[in-house]
Amino acid sequence: MIQRSPEIEQETREAFDLMHKGDLAGVIERMSAGPGLVMIGSDPDEWYEGREEIESVMGSMGDAEPSAMPSAALDSVEAYSDGDVGWATVRGTWKIGSSAVQFRMTAVLHREDGQWKNVHTHASIGVPNSEMMNPMLQGAGSATA
Repeated sequence: MIQRSPEIEQETREAFDLMHKGDLAGVIERMSAGPGLVMIGSDPDEWYEGREEIESVMGSMGDAEPSAMPSAALDSVEAYSDGDVGWATVRGTWKIGSSAVQFRMTAVLHREDGQWKNVHTHASIGVPNSEMMNPMLQGAGSATA
């Protein structure tokens, strides 16, 4: 039965807090070590599969200056679960220095040994449909069949 999950909501908030503090090892601990782990970011090149690749990417983030690490102000976190599977939706604002951008994220979690572990996260920055379609429409006349 699908039900609201305050536990996953708290888990999600804590993961953002760990990221903000630069505790990337703590963030990685909250990820599944099983198959199928995927982390997708807003950049077209941000598609990471498996714990080893994600640990490598997050390890390189740890080398960045603390001021280069984004902080997140979370506007809303809502989570649900059904048995050992759960999911969360997040809306918020990433901030680096004086720059800020709204984002949204989804996460899928699986309960492993009594703890919720991320198996899939996808973060994005909303783009109006008119802007998204513009490059496609501009290239429509040059497409070949």
